[in-house]
Amino acid sequence: MAIAFVLTLVTAIGFLLIRHERLALTREVELRVLSQARSIAASSERTMLEPDPELTFQKLLREMMSRDPDIESIVVVDRDDKILAHPEVIKIGTAYEPSRGLVPVTDLDYFDPEYELVAEGEDEFQVTAPIKRTYEGEVSNIGRVYIRSSKGKIEKALGEARLQIILIAVGVSLLGSAAAVLLSGFVTTPVKRLAEGARKIGEGDLSVRVKVSGRDEIGQLSSTLNEMTAGLAKAREELVEKERMSRELEIAREIQLSLLPTVFPEMEAVEVAAACESATEVGGDYFDLIAIDSRRVGVVIADVSGKGVPGLLVMGVARSVIRAQARQHLSPREVLIRANDIIAPDIGKGMFVTVLYGVLDVERRAFAFANAGHNPLIIMKRTGAVPYEIIKTQGRPVGFMAGAFFDDRLEETSLPLEEGDTIFAYTDGIVDAMNKSDEEFGIDRVLETLTEKRAAAVQEIADALLQRIATFVGDRPQTDDMTLLAITLKSYDLAAVAPPAAAAAAAPEAGGAAS
Repeated sequence: MAIAFVLTLVTAIGFLLIRHERLALTREVELRVLSQARSIAASSERTMLEPDPELTFQKLLREMMSRDPDIESIVVVDRDDKILAHPEVIKIGTAYEPSRGLVPVTDLDYFDPEYELVAEGEDEFQVTAPIKRTYEGEVSNIGRVYIRSSKGKIEKALGEARLQIILIAVGVSLLGSAAAVLLSGFVTTPVKRLAEGARKIGEGDLSVRVKVSGRDEIGQLSSTLNEMTAGLAKAREELVEKERMSRELEIAREIQLSLLPTVFPEMEAVEVAAACESATEVGGDYFDLIAIDSRRVGVVIADVSGKGVPGLLVMGVARSVIRAQARQHLSPREVLIRANDIIAPDIGKGMFVTVLYGVLDVERRAFAFANAGHNPLIIMKRTGAVPYEIIKTQGRPVGFMAGAFFDDRLEETSLPLEEGDTIFAYTDGIVDAMNKSDEEFGIDRVLETLTEKRAAAVQEIADALLQRIATFVGDRPQTDDMTLLAITLKSYDLAAVAPPAAAAAAAPEAGGAAS
């Protein structure tokens, strides 16, 4: 009878712990995913008004899924349930089909039941958040965000708890069976304390410690139960903390830094300033300067739709391919077309690279470039009534799709430059940097800073912009990398400019380019 009582007690404690822990972990993860859905929805109103919203949505989708491997899918639809973003690119533009086999959860107090929805299945759950638009005081739904997530981490934590309980039950049974009958009369009070502690633990109070002294079986069970409770509390804290921690290794960060140029091509006619700050340990932005010959240098700035190790791998491939093509072809459009032909067939689904690539000819004072889905180019004027020009051209991102879909949309533009002009290129992390009030830094502040500093040296311009962004965002962590590249054309004596040593090895092959 005493042995049966002990086994029943341990089983009941384990059942209560597992049931409460399952519910707590499930609600905790659901709230985190709902917060992510709300974040996407809040930033989607402006994106849905862009000419090609699916590009921005696909990039955001990839970043979110790379940060959380338990997210199975993120789908964004408009008010007509037309898919704007989906892990499977081929489904973009098709009608959204609601998930089946999920049951709505109705006992949650942290979501708006009129517009938001949390639904669960056996192995996964789905949250839904509306994309709202406010116009002239009226709020309307213009789309929805659906996020499906696996319960894998929850089940893993519960599996570890079950194993602990089984081991404890076996140990207690073996140790207590011989003496349980003889000592049952002396353990009534400790058992009551143990039961009371178990009840409080089952109600969710993991700070409870059962105060039963002694070296007998009840004392050992009490100690073991306290250790198990402390272990569960620590496991829950670690689960939440690990979601906030970076999953990338420091060695990946070192690899990324090694891919960025530290020594620029030696040309007396230009001054260069550049910066690349990753939002996580490993980012997806990069820039490059490629010595082509004595008077021309290739200029690259790019943003991979992804972070972490996958983004780093794509960045490394894109860098190598563009460098190889830049030394064979002088046409920026031709370089990006050939790079896309190589990268697109092998890049992961939903991943792409926005690239601005150009060739600066310091002798002719001209800059020819092509923009594959990247931010517009800015030309800063050192003097004159107009302080800057924003050059917008068409182009799809590299790797998004191969063939005519990419080639036909890509434009090449050639710009004449004057002494003192500055080529300014940047990634969207610059304008999308946000402060604690969820306000973006924006292109207007960028242009304002460039205008104020247009007579300064190029490094001073870059430092001033980065300092203003740092002051604006404060201590809020950023979710996107920030990269800028600025090149100023100086006055110089062309006859006195000697070809750099590296330029001879970097000259284009015969027949591969036209001057």
